[in-house]
Amino acid sequence: KAMMRGFVAAEGPMREGVRTVGELAEDDPCDALEERAMPSLEASVPRMLSHAPDSAEARGKAIGILSASGGSGKSTVASLCAIRAVHLGLSAAIVDADLQFGDIACGVKGPLSADEALRRPDLVTSSVEGAPAVVGPPASIEDAEAAAIALPALVRKLKARFDVVVINTGSFWTDVHAAILDCTDAVVFVLDQRSTSLKSTVRAVELCGRLGAATSSFSFLVNRYEESGLITTMDASCALHGAHVGVLP
Repeated sequence: KAMMRGFVAAEGPMREGVRTVGELAEDDPCDALEERAMPSLEASVPRMLSHAPDSAEARGKAIGILSASGGSGKSTVASLCAIRAVHLGLSAAIVDADLQFGDIACGVKGPLSADEALRRPDLVTSSVEGAPAVVGPPASIEDAEAAAIALPALVRKLKARFDVVVINTGSFWTDVHAAILDCTDAVVFVLDQRSTSLKSTVRAVELCGRLGAATSSFSFLVNRYEESGLITTMDASCALHGAHVGVLP
C-alpha cells in the first residue's frame, strides 16, 4: 500500500491521461483504488496464472502486462496485480520494462535498476513489508537497449526467486515486447473504451500472432469500464475473435 501511495502521488500531477483504476477518494486515494479494483483483480490474477504452463526450471510464473495505446492505466494495473499476488500469500516482484521512461518505481525507496538486478538478483527485495519487490528501468537511458537484450535472463532469474513476476511495458512497441512474449507465462492486454484503444489492441494481437505467440491464451481487461461507455465487452470480444474480456471499474 505504501508503494501504491507513492505511485498515485507521483502519477496524479504528471498527466490526466494515465488515470488510476476507479475514481480516487480525496482522503486516501490508495484505499479507494484498492477497494474498487481488488475484487476484480482477485478473480483476474488466478485466471492469468491458470494459463501458465508448469516449468521444472523456475519456481514462479511471469505475467506480461501489455497495452497498445497510452493512457489505458496499464502501469496501475501491473502494480495492482503484483500487490494482489502478495495479498494472496505469494512472493512477487514487478519489473518495469518501459526501459526508457518507466515510472513504476516512483515513490519506492531504493529500487534496483534492471542492470543492477541482473548482476545481483539476490538483492531484489521489497523495501516495504507486504509490498512486492520493484525493479526499475536502467539508471541511464542510453543503457535501455542493452537492458532489453538482457531482459529474458533477468526474468528467468527472478522467477527462480519469486512466485509471481509482473512485467510492466511501455505503450510504444519495440523488440522488448517480442522478448516479453518469449519469457512470460501469461500475457494480459489492458485497453479502455476508446475505439482507438480497441483498434490498436487488435493490431497488436495480430502482430503477436505473426511473431508466433499463442494469442488464444491472452487475457484482456477493459480498464475504467462504464456501462455507458462507447465500447462494450461484447464489442471487444467480437473484435478479438471471441476472446474473453474482463473489466476493471
